[in-house]
Amino acid sequence: INYGGRTENAAEGKAAISAAGKMATAENFSELLTVISIAEDKSVKAQAVTILSEVVSSSENREAFAGPIVGSYKSAVDDETRSALLRLLGAAGGEDAAAIVKEAIEGDNTSMQLSAIAALKQWPDGSQFEILYEFADGQEDDTMRREAFEAMINFLTKTEELEEEDKEIFWSDVATVAVGQIEQLKVVGAMVNQNGLWAEAVLDYFIQDEDANASDRVIDRSERAKRALGERLRRLNKDDE
Repeated sequence: INYGGRTENAAEGKAAISAAGKMATAENFSELLTVISIAEDKSVKAQAVTILSEVVSSSENREAFAGPIVGSYKSAVDDETRSALLRLLGAAGGEDAAAIVKEAIEGDNTSMQLSAIAALKQWPDGSQFEILYEFADGQEDDTMRREAFEAMINFLTKTEELEEEDKEIFWSDVATVAVGQIEQLKVVGAMVNQNGLWAEAVLDYFIQDEDANASDRVIDRSERAKRALGERLRRLNKDDE
């Protein structure tokens, strides 16, 4: 870790941090956090963020790591370091981290906005999902809107501890900002694996609502997905009996 953070050879630095990551635990948190601040190359910083995100995310108390990350962010002297630390804040979560991410995504610095999006897609809970949705919904830049949309899909498909009520709200929001066939089909495909009847309503949005502007292919896929979902839910209910 020490070599990776201090070497001027970017390739070797990244390789060193990657190798350390195979052994890294929470005990190495401070050392790896320092790498983000002192490494000169952004690829080394990014590798440290990747490793630390895994370390933090695997912890039973992720928010405990937020304080040091916030402190490093506030004391950072360059945009590359702040951007890297901003992404890492998403793994820890917490109120202080949320305030920083909100300020960044609502700002006018594209790099920081992208880092804020990256933070939100790995947030520990659904408390910040609305910020991501509002950003996508009101975004005029299609590239930034797509980044936010993909982040929402990533969050919802990888976060396992969401309540069904939250899933219903969040997926309904995602459906309304899905633009074009590819994005809409991603939502449709995800509905087949849900465990609530609310997923049928999301599919009905593409089938019945003109505001969805769904293609014939999306409508057909939605109808088939609805039938498959209904059959799967019936089997689950039968097994429960």
